[in-house]
Order: sequence, then structure tokens, then C-alpha cells
Amino acid sequence: MAQWEFLLQQEGREDWQPLGAQVTTGKYRLLCRSPWQDQEVPITITYTAADTGKQRQQKRSPRLNSQGLMVIMPFTSLRPGIWQWQVFHPKAPATPVTTVCLQVTALVSEPEITPPVDKEISPELAAPQQLETLIPPQKSIQKPAPKPISASTTETSQPPSNPEKSLDKNPDKNLDKNLDRPATIPPPSSFNFH
Repeated sequence: MAQWEFLLQQEGREDWQPLGAQVTTGKYRLLCRSPWQDQEVPITITYTAADTGKQRQQKRSPRLNSQGLMVIMPFTSLRPGIWQWQVFHPKAPATPVTTVCLQVTALVSEPEITPPVDKEISPELAAPQQLETLIPPQKSIQKPAPKPISASTTETSQPPSNPEKSLDKNPDKNLDKNLDRPATIPPPSSFNFH
């Protein structure tokens, strides 16, 4: 009797892998070349999970074409564990013709290296539209309506003869000199920061 040949292919690749090669998780399909042609072949697929040991089984009957080729398993996600395909004789379904086992290992990824964080804020983060999403809006502060300020003088109704002598040398004192009342600033307790 002629040998059965099994071919394993990973999705997205054009090459075929031998069944003895190490296989990591991913989508694969399994094809075979058989000495038989144009008939259905019973197959049992058994999967034993690597982490729990739980076993699952599926039965299929794909058809061999005129060249003896058959898709045993279409593209399927192979998870870590042991996968087994048992091919039975078409005329005697209780008699296994061949069995193929494949151990699938988890894909081990390299630890991700993160770059150090700069202490300065990048211009993108400092943009006002982005800061608004980062800082919650505050309630508006209730301020009393300002009273109009009068610009009349209390000393004399006539302008001074020498304007430079009437002004103090300190410009800050000149600001409040002719005001009717001092400016009012609300006490800190009236500000609402909630």
C-alpha cells in the first residue's frame, strides 16, 4: 500500500510545513495525498488542551479528488495542545489507516520595551482642545455685579495750576486718589471651587 502524505500550511504563507516541525498557535489547514481517489474518507479530529487537559472530538468525511488530494481540515485556529487526526478506511470505517499527531505550542512574545516618559508636556498634549478633556470643567464663580466708579474729585472743582505737583511720585497712590470708594474684593470664602 502506498504512503499517505500530509501537508500543513499556515494562513498567509505560501510554503508548506512538515508535520515534524514545531508549530505555534495560529490558523492552519491540513491536506493529504492518498493512494485512493474519488471517495469519502472518515476522519476523527481530537484536540487535547494544553492547560486543562480537556479533550474535544469532531468527525468529518471529506472527499478525495481524482488525484488523491483531500482537505482534511480547512483553515482552523490551532490552540496550544495536542491535535490528532485519525484517517479511517472508506470501506471499513472502524479500521484506522493512519494517525497524525501535532503538538502546538503557545507563541512566546518578547517583553515590550517602553521608552522613558519625558517630564515636559509635548505641544500636542498642551493644546487647549485636549486639555479640556483632561481637566473637568469647574462651576462658574459667582461675583457681585461691579458698581460704577465715579471719576469726580473731592478736593476742588478747578483743575490744578501745576498738574505735576498735584500728583504723587508713586503712580500706585494716584490710581485710588480720586475714587469715591475703595475697590471691593470678595472674601475668599465666596469663591466656589467645587
